[in-house]
Amino acid sequence: MKRNILIFGALLMCSVFLQANEQVVVVKKDNSQAKGILLDVDGAGTLTIQDGQFKTKLKSSEYAYARIAQEPADYSNAEKLLKSGKFAEAEKLYSQVAASKYKFLGYELPALYGKATCLEKLGKDDDAIKILTSVTKSEPVDKQLDLHFYNSKRLLSDIYIKQNKFDLAYPVLTELGNTNSDNLAAYSFNARAEILTKQGKKKDAVLMYMRTALLFDPKISERGDSLVNIVKLLKEMNDTRAIKFEEMLKKEHPDKAK
Repeated sequence: MKRNILIFGALLMCSVFLQANEQVVVVKKDNSQAKGILLDVDGAGTLTIQDGQFKTKLKSSEYAYARIAQEPADYSNAEKLLKSGKFAEAEKLYSQVAASKYKFLGYELPALYGKATCLEKLGKDDDAIKILTSVTKSEPVDKQLDLHFYNSKRLLSDIYIKQNKFDLAYPVLTELGNTNSDNLAAYSFNARAEILTKQGKKKDAVLMYMRTALLFDPKISERGDSLVNIVKLLKEMNDTRAIKFEEMLKKEHPDKAK
């Protein structure tokens, strides 16, 4: 009976690594591609792929990145746990994915970002920072991972601001402000304005919030956030311009207007 349990456990662990008939795309260092069914990934990242009757082995030194078509079940379950607020359970599952062979298949960064998100929710900011500073050292070669890369930077800056480590937050926010994403750029202006507010520099904060309010599309949520804070700060400063921006807020983002 004990032996059967051990065998079942071993099979269960294998399922963490590979699902049946997984399609994989591998981009080699010379930018050529290899496609097929993924048969195996060893601990060093060597991939075994079958394309028709042909089997190919590729060492990790031979390819820039690899990506499977289907999202791993463990990663999907971790995402569900995170959304439902079960942060401790989600963190453990993200850790398993990041440590499994899926890390060679495009899921190390997403799993580590998820893990850091859980750690921040659990009040373990310093542990989250260690992960986030590591995964944001260089941009991913696989451009499909850009969202997780920049979200990692965003979370890192959020934690720095929460800890009042403004000197560390500013360089990260500057990088986000230089991206091609309007949402990230708007976020970076708002976050810098938040820092200025915490430093008691209300006039400078208003000017920074105004960049978001005047430069970006009204549909962007960050623009609504900037208007909320502009109105608040102007009222605190007894500045009559608060009326104009409050009207903008009510018209564009009535859900954010009080």
